Amino acid sequence: MLELREYSGAMLSVLISGCEEQRHAGFFINEGAEPELIHLGWHLRLYNNTEAEYRSLIGEFSAFECSHLLDEQVEEVVSFVKTIWRKNHRKVPYGIASDNFSRFFDGEGGVANRNPGTGLTCATFLMSVFASQLYPVIDEKTWKSRGSDREWQDKVLDKLLEYDPELSDHVSEQRKFVGKAFRYRPEEVVACSALYDYEAFSFDPAVQMGELLVQKLRESGVLLATKPAAEASDSDEAVLGVESMTGEEG
Repeated sequence: MLELREYSGAMLSVLISGCEEQRHAGFFINEGAEPELIHLGWHLRLYNNTEAEYRSLIGEFSAFECSHLLDEQVEEVVSFVKTIWRKNHRKVPYGIASDNFSRFFDGEGGVANRNPGTGLTCATFLMSVFASQLYPVIDEKTWKSRGSDREWQDKVLDKLLEYDPELSDHVSEQRKFVGKAFRYRPEEVVACSALYDYEAFSFDPAVQMGELLVQKLRESGVLLATKPAAEASDSDEAVLGVESMTGEEG
């Protein structure tokens, strides 16, 4: 499929997991004794899991190598991702806003954009990291709204408030973006990140590649038909449940 290279030991890959209703994206880093799976699970919950931990919390996944970046570029991205993790594993807010990704993190890996209501999804976390390193995997200027965006945004913000009523101010600011912010789906961002070759992908090919990736996951058995029933703790629910809901496919 479009020369996507499945993980075979590379230092930097991007991962995807989930079911028909929702997907989840993150980084798969192979540097050290065992791989580190770094992903934004929910509000103020940036995770660094082993493969076993990820599978027990979320389920099976596929990882695809970022094969077009040079070795030194890969090392820079990996170092930046791990710095972000060390500094921010309880500091990255969740949010549906869809701009200023390249300036969300500062040069030292800290959260630079602390304006009320700002935040990232699992997918835009990947976009922000790459854009911060001057590798914009998606051409945001070409992006378009889709009919399901508003429904997804409303559901996510309802879940945020349900998760923690004290987030009412954050959610109120986020509500201003409903119907205005663009939706970047995990499968689109993962495909574009893995295939990025120094030219950002525009909307139409990104959507097409995302659809093909979902089909590939479906055929391989990684994509589940439904989300597994689970007696989830707060932390498990944060990773498992809400930030990648799509409402409808494509």
